[in-house]
Order: sequence, then structure tokens, then C-alpha cells
Amino acid sequence: MKSETTNGRCKDLDKCIELLNLIIDNEALPEEESFIDEHLENCACCLKQYEVEKEFRSLLKRKLEHREVPIDLIVSIKNKIASTH
Repeated sequence: MKSETTNGRCKDLDKCIELLNLIIDNEALPEEESFIDEHLENCACCLKQYEVEKEFRSLLKRKLEHREVPIDLIVSIKNKIASTH
């Protein structure tokens, strides 16, 4: 897949985004990774999209991290639930 840029927008942006998502999710084939690595060196549009997607996912992951709930809070909630039944 050879990409061309028109008015600063990659001609194959949709396909590139699909491949970028596979790479970010660690699901890309080696040849897809090689293609994107080379493509990003020459396509500022896709490089910017890659950086945005990667940062968005990083932010989302940080915000959705599993956090331990203090045991006293768990007990308190369970007690309140039990007292209402």
C-alpha cells in the first residue's frame, strides 16, 4: 500500500488508522508494523494521528486503572445494604 498525501491529508488515512490501532493493541502482523514504521517516517498526517491515538489510549488507561477499595469502605457499604433489607 503506497500512500499519497493530498492537502496534508494521507490518501490512505482510514487504512493507516486501522493499522495504527492494530499496532497500538499489539495485534499487527510484522509486515504491517514494518509498513507503518516506514510510512510514519514520510507521512506527518499519520504520525500525528498515531501520537493522538497513543496519547488518548494512555490517558484512558490511566483513568480506568483498577484501584483497591479500602476494606472498611467495603464493610460499611455491605452493612448499609444489609440494614436496608
